[in-house]
Amino acid sequence: MKTAQQIVFRRLTSADFFNINKLKGAEARGGGQSYIDFPISSVRLEDWMSFFSGQELIETDSGPLWRFTVNSIGLNKSQEAEIRGRRGTNQKVRDISLRKQKLGTSKSNRLYAWHPEYSGFPVPSDPSVRAGVPNNLVVYLVRTTGGEYWAGFFQTSKPRTGWLVDGRLLQMFTEKNGNINLYPGVAFNENNAGWPFLNGATATPAQVVRVKAGSLPIIPGKLIEPKPSKSKPGAKPVATQIPTVKKPRYKTKSEGQIINELFNDDIADEAVATKKQAIIFVVERNQKIVARLKKLYGSRCQLTGDKYVFKKIDGQLYCEAHHLIALGTGGADSPYNIIIVSPLIHRMLHYADVSPLDLTKIVDNKLPITINGESYTITWHAKHAAVVNAAAKKGSSVG
Repeated sequence: MKTAQQIVFRRLTSADFFNINKLKGAEARGGGQSYIDFPISSVRLEDWMSFFSGQELIETDSGPLWRFTVNSIGLNKSQEAEIRGRRGTNQKVRDISLRKQKLGTSKSNRLYAWHPEYSGFPVPSDPSVRAGVPNNLVVYLVRTTGGEYWAGFFQTSKPRTGWLVDGRLLQMFTEKNGNINLYPGVAFNENNAGWPFLNGATATPAQVVRVKAGSLPIIPGKLIEPKPSKSKPGAKPVATQIPTVKKPRYKTKSEGQIINELFNDDIADEAVATKKQAIIFVVERNQKIVARLKKLYGSRCQLTGDKYVFKKIDGQLYCEAHHLIALGTGGADSPYNIIIVSPLIHRMLHYADVSPLDLTKIVDNKLPITINGESYTITWHAKHAAVVNAAAKKGSSVG
């Protein structure tokens, strides 16, 4: 049993499917693309930086390149693969591509998990004709907590009978593309090619939430399973429809507006905040709050400053948001529960031996902690500290 830490997924378009399968000469323009694209608008460059953390980053004229070993879920097979950025006419990276995925060529390196000869991956009835992509064909890549990479696929718009689905993974059924960070991670059975995540062997009765007809509970950290139909005695369970949730859009605001709003609209009633969190969680973390905090700290780590923070290809500093109380265990997606840290410190806070935190012990906007026995200090901006202190006085301390 493995533990998934991050998932990148792509619902194949008809163009994707046709081009990676069509025969040479099927169209006047040639053999067609040999890659599968992940648009940068859906899976950001920083998501890929996180996904390939620890892997060598190779800079090329077309963009970043990573070479990695990928295992195939349900198959005892692995191979070397290559993912590379592609620049547009403005020289900005427009998408990230998994290379050499076209069948029928000497250079093909189709992932075994997506190869029809090994995994039962769909193929067109006539590869010389644009017959369309099989409905809801989703391919995905998984990074485990141990730094392994796995590939899998499924073909459905909603969970099938017998599947148990962590609420954080529902967007794989509703979105075209996406990146899902999992803290805490989700266990998956690398031998189950159908739906390996949180299968029956890992679920307890207390974790399972049954779906009512025509609805879908959005509950972070819990599982869902289809409810049996009552139309006929002994009828098999059927999955219910998953509603599509549109991502919110935010207007660009000045730094002054951002800072003022950040510290004026938080510390909401806990019941309201919890309900709001449950709705937002499946789509994405509250990126508005995270963006404001990163701007407030200049994308520098609250524990180490510029140390361990690196520049992205666009020249901007890269940092990450860490929830002091994990979202999956009831933590709020609010400024008092978030600090801005470097990727290294972020991983250490999740997996190293970290001393207990008590936000009531903050003095002069600072709080000493230890990580693996080494001393660090969390330092808050004065206005951010005021929010944290107010929350601590209301009982939102971290233990």
